[in-house]
Amino acid sequence: AGDGYKRQGSFLNAFALRIGERLRAATDAADQAAAGTAGAERLLPVLAERGEAVQERLETLFPGVTRHRLSVRDAEGWSSGTSAADRASLDVGGGRKPRQVPGRR
Repeated sequence: AGDGYKRQGSFLNAFALRIGERLRAATDAADQAAAGTAGAERLLPVLAERGEAVQERLETLFPGVTRHRLSVRDAEGWSSGTSAADRASLDVGGGRKPRQVPGRR
């Protein structure tokens, strides 16, 4: 049971970390594209205000959250989690139907 727990924990930590990296990269790319279209001097105050609002909301929803170092307890779980995050779609719709999981409605 201990090995499964370590593998699952490593998988989840790697998945979350990699998804976070991908979301930050997508946000940065969208911000740069918007700055190019609207002009950085007009967009920067809006982005700063949005960032402050997001931070306030996070602190409201998740009070007392702290950062900590991750340790890889299972290399296979970590590799699988990173790979799964790389394959995960970050598309929020795009006109696609949700995938059906066999055996579920």
